[in-house]
Amino acid sequence: MKINLLVIEDSEYDVEIIRFYLKEAGFSHNFFTSTTLKGGLDIIEENNIECVLLDLSLPDSDGFGTVKSFLKEVKHIPVIVMTNLANEVVGIQSVRAGAQDFLIKGEINNRVLIRTIRYSLQRFKEKAKLKDEAEKNLINKKTFQKAQEMAKFASWNMDIVNASMTWSEEMFRIFGFAPYTFDPTLSTYLNYVHMEDKEKVESFFEKVMKDGKTNAIDHRIIINGKSIKYLILHAEVNFDEDQNKILLIGSVQDITERFTPKHNSDKQPETKPSPSNIKEEVLSELNFNIRTPISSIANLLYLLEHTTKLSHSQSELVDSIKTSVNDLSIVLNNMLNFSLLITDNSEIEEEDFSFPDFCLGFQRVLQIRATQAGINLSFDIDKNLPKRIHSDPQKITQLLYNVVNNAINYSEEGDTIHIEIKGQKITARNHTLLFFVHYQTNNKLVAKNMTELRNVDKLLELYEDKKKSSRKKNFDKYIVARLIKTFNGNYQVLNKSDKKGISIKLDIPVKAVDIEDSSIDLNGPNSQLHILLVEDHAINQIATRRVLTSWSDRIKVDVANNGQKCLEKMETTDYDLILMDLQMPVMDGLEATRKIRESNNQLPIIALTANANKEEEEKCRSVGINDYLAKPFRPQELYTKIMKVEKGASIR
Repeated sequence: MKINLLVIEDSEYDVEIIRFYLKEAGFSHNFFTSTTLKGGLDIIEENNIECVLLDLSLPDSDGFGTVKSFLKEVKHIPVIVMTNLANEVVGIQSVRAGAQDFLIKGEINNRVLIRTIRYSLQRFKEKAKLKDEAEKNLINKKTFQKAQEMAKFASWNMDIVNASMTWSEEMFRIFGFAPYTFDPTLSTYLNYVHMEDKEKVESFFEKVMKDGKTNAIDHRIIINGKSIKYLILHAEVNFDEDQNKILLIGSVQDITERFTPKHNSDKQPETKPSPSNIKEEVLSELNFNIRTPISSIANLLYLLEHTTKLSHSQSELVDSIKTSVNDLSIVLNNMLNFSLLITDNSEIEEEDFSFPDFCLGFQRVLQIRATQAGINLSFDIDKNLPKRIHSDPQKITQLLYNVVNNAINYSEEGDTIHIEIKGQKITARNHTLLFFVHYQTNNKLVAKNMTELRNVDKLLELYEDKKKSSRKKNFDKYIVARLIKTFNGNYQVLNKSDKKGISIKLDIPVKAVDIEDSSIDLNGPNSQLHILLVEDHAINQIATRRVLTSWSDRIKVDVANNGQKCLEKMETTDYDLILMDLQMPVMDGLEATRKIRESNNQLPIIALTANANKEEEEKCRSVGINDYLAKPFRPQELYTKIMKVEKGASIR
């Protein structure tokens, strides 16, 4: 059966390319064309058009405004947006606004074109079907709300684009709130899900949004941090014609009574898990979900700074955003390291890093904290320290931050903290970093707390004895003690409390890196480099590809959305390097690498991962990955990794 297909495109060449691909694929259709948006709308009024291919750049309309204008006038026909590579982000925005899909010119072939058209037609029909079913099931609102309250049954819907939710009155009550006291989101819902159920609930929402079918799941939520409720959650995809949006609609029923002795003497409520039972993969998932968007922001900022001529005021704004992103990255690392210490996974994860850059980041974090508390903070850093060292910068920052923060908590506004950073050379390779922290305060509590930290073993013993009532009180000092022990460092009180305050000294052993041996020419590769970027996050795809192509005109980048697509592309193209994301749908990066190494041991592979830890490094090493880079990363770090791998280096 033929369909009436309209192509709104002002380029005669692009129109003929589409016409050719349709004919080559044997696709049954009637072909209509227009070079303007207005002309296309006129054709729609006069003909029974069933699908539209819409170019975003037309004589009478341009950019995202084109699809907005089209959707405002036409809601009954599926539209596929066509965009150039430079406007790929606009294509993604168009889909979120209501287009069924988008095509990138230059990457279209007959298979891609036909698959996209058929998918869009089917998806549009499914939306219409869901809409009809929803209309048939509407009932009186007041009666429905009363029935919900009696049955402890609540309804909700969610905008798939921005994850904002609308809850019924009973939904608020189930979660322990007065109705309509705040605007809920998907994050709000997930924040109250029991830790052990969170992963399956997140997967549930992803599955429903992907397949559009009605699904159900049971899980627990925690109310007021102590009581547990048992819920049954239903959800399905629905199309809202008035707003031209795809919504997730669903229900929640409170079935807690089924788990009480009154209703079921054989099944008792599960006890609240202790912190020691929180699985490490939960922290890993948190790590991934935060690092991935930060990585996108960092890369896009780099592109903005290096590919656009900015005014002075714009440059200042970009610098401020970069500082905030850097601060957020450091605070994120501190939080994750803090969590790992709780779960007894505090291993040193060594890497080469720039010590001046480390000091700058460390100063920023502490300066923010000191400013908030009204404390005067100053630094004195020895200029003769090694430029690059080999250690764990995240845990060093965590250690110093907790030491200083502990004192700030007991200091008074107007007090002074002065930090000196020096070095002691033991051998050509081995050095000791010396951190002197001087507190000028009249508050004797500062001296008391700093002096208590001197006995590391006693503090560890105090915390690990769970019967001690002072365990919570000494938790911050326990973290410091654990890190000192982990680094094999020393903590020394230089003078006791007096009117001048107190000084302490921290010794941390590190290794210096030979600058000459580690120097890398970052001007770009000496020859053509064809890179395959394997990444499922759309914004990361765009940002990373442009970061690479802006580095050197000798670099060409292809993109694969997952490990399976990576293997398919490798069948037809010889690549010089693969940048492999590890967490992807269909096939993850580790599995894809295993399959690659079955037939190719020479192709360099660099992993891009949100989980920078020893376990992740071992996984990379075991499957044959040459090196890995933790998100978020600076472009210079990526360039360095590429040049190192090109020289045949591997994971340390």
